[in-house]
Amino acid sequence: MKRILILAGAPVGWLDRSAGEVASSIAEFGRADHLIVVGAIELASASWSHRVIAGAASTTVRLKDGTTIDTEAVGAVLNLVRALPAIGFTRSSERDRAYADCEQQALFVSFLRSFRCPVINDVDGQGPLGLWSPLRWAALAHRCGIETRPDGLSTGTRLLARRTKQNGVPATTTAAPTDVFVVGERVFGALSPTHANQCRDLAREAGCDLLGLTFDGGPSRQMLGADPFPPLAGPIAAEVARLLGERAAAEMERVA
Repeated sequence: MKRILILAGAPVGWLDRSAGEVASSIAEFGRADHLIVVGAIELASASWSHRVIAGAASTTVRLKDGTTIDTEAVGAVLNLVRALPAIGFTRSSERDRAYADCEQQALFVSFLRSFRCPVINDVDGQGPLGLWSPLRWAALAHRCGIETRPDGLSTGTRLLARRTKQNGVPATTTAAPTDVFVVGERVFGALSPTHANQCRDLAREAGCDLLGLTFDGGPSRQMLGADPFPPLAGPIAAEVARLLGERAAAEMERVA
């Protein structure tokens, strides 16, 4: 079986709670020997060999502990890294640091594109899928029949506007917000089959294999937020682990 790679958002892999939850579930499935968990700083400080031949990229990364990541030898990837930091430029000018960050991000995008296997939280031309404006997320939601509040929605780390009434009084609902998770084709936490289909359609429209959504408690179930990097724990982490295992096994069968 090909290896499963988890790119953790924390500087060091074992510090990332979501990565640790998924890794524990993979171990319970008996696949711990095929697993690599690496943090963002660990990845950024590794030795890289990146090649582009006839338009096809391939990358070999050697971590400081000697572990080698070959993008052609991995069966499934979970990416929890929003942007790969450029290290070693603390004494450089602000302009040089900004340039280094852009170059590092371009390398990171090409690195994720060079995997031959499926990548959960894959990339578009600029970075991981789903790191878009609230307006774009709202447009995708409306296309799937999901209502959003006119005063904005959150997108993980960004917020379009405070959710307040025109008179400045915070908006309230009759019930607590609901969290919904989409992992591959499975939906967790939806309030009805129709709601589940809408959430699944939104994930497909966005190209996100993993998506966390938050809805208010009102009758129209307006979407409050969309996060392609939701916290992973319990059954959600186990489902992500199962999906990674299935994809790694399928990739092995395809090669064989």
